[in-house]
Formats: sequence, C-alpha cells, structure tokens
Amino acid sequence: MKISDLLKKFTIIFVLIGLIIIFSVINPVFFSIRNFTNIFIQQSYVIIAAIGLAFVMISGGMDLSVGYQMSLVGIMTALAMMWWNLPMPVAVMIGMVTGVVLGIINGLAAISLKVHPLIVTLGTMTIFQGVSYIISNSNPIFGLPDSFKFLGQGYILGIPVCVIIMVIIAALASLILNKTYFGRYVYALGSNDEAAHLAGVNVKW
Repeated sequence: MKISDLLKKFTIIFVLIGLIIIFSVINPVFFSIRNFTNIFIQQSYVIIAAIGLAFVMISGGMDLSVGYQMSLVGIMTALAMMWWNLPMPVAVMIGMVTGVVLGIINGLAAISLKVHPLIVTLGTMTIFQGVSYIISNSNPIFGLPDSFKFLGQGYILGIPVCVIIMVIIAALASLILNKTYFGRYVYALGSNDEAAHLAGVNVKW
C-alpha cells in the first residue's frame, strides 16, 4: 500500500495519535491509564450513539434528533423502573424498544414524505424533546436501583462495565459493516443509491 493511500485510509487515526502526543507533551498527566479510563467512562455513551449514527451517515443520511432520542429513551427506562416497578432488564428492553421505534419513525417519515433526513430529524428533534418534558414533567428522576447504576458505574475485573459494553457494540458494528450483506448494502446506498437500486438492493427498506 502506498503512503498516500495509507494516509487517506487512516487519516482520523493519525490525527488522534497526533492530538494524544500534543496533549501529553503539554501535560504528562494526560498520558496515563487513569485519565484514559476517565475519558472512556465519560464518553462511552457518546461513542455508542456515534456508532449507531455512523450507519445512518454511511448510508447517506443524517440524524439531528439522536440527542433527544437518547433523552427520551433514558426517561422511559427510568419510568419503567421507578413508576411501574418493573425489573431492571425489562426496563432496559423497554428503553431499547423505544429507541428502535423512534428510529423507525424518522425512517418512515423520510421515506414516505420523500424529505431529506436532515429536515425530518430537525423536526422530530423538537418533538422528542417536548415528549421528554411532558412525560417527566420536566423533573429529574432520582433513586434508580443499584443494578441499573452498575451498567454505568460498575466494574468487572477492574474494567468499567460501560467501557465493556462500548467495546462489544463497536466490535459488533464493525462485524456487521464489514462482514455482512447488510453492511455492504449500507455502504452501497451511501455511495450511490441509484446504482444500489439497479443492483437489486431494496433501497427504501
């Protein structure tokens, strides 16, 4: 592989390495296990959301509502535990199903109305925000069970649980994008949706 091709393929990685070097020179404490652990813990949920959003962007779309989707998913999960007294695994499943439904709403709106996802999600962003405020009465929800807090604050063999979840999701996403037909269809759709359609891909689906 030529150096130019290498730089083009791994540009973001090289930029990340460069930033780590710069910050480590400015402050040696930056390059420490404790600091990197804190960064991963604080940003794990953002990375997980970015992984999901990557599928949308690779396919040529955009989702501006993802932040408020996460808010509404969190509220539904918390309500399931605190108001409906459901077990933690069931509450988490309710939250995940809520996220899937919100994504389907965005997808159906973009396809059926034939409007760019950027515009659709700009509207649903405000809707999801309003629904979050209405359901929670704009009040924080306290007293979540320790079993749920373990997902974000617990450790397994000294490794944060949230980081383990993040790594598993990143590995699964990489596997889907690079080793499955669906992943190839996502890339094909983002590259040229008309060519993908002519090749037999159900673009609308």
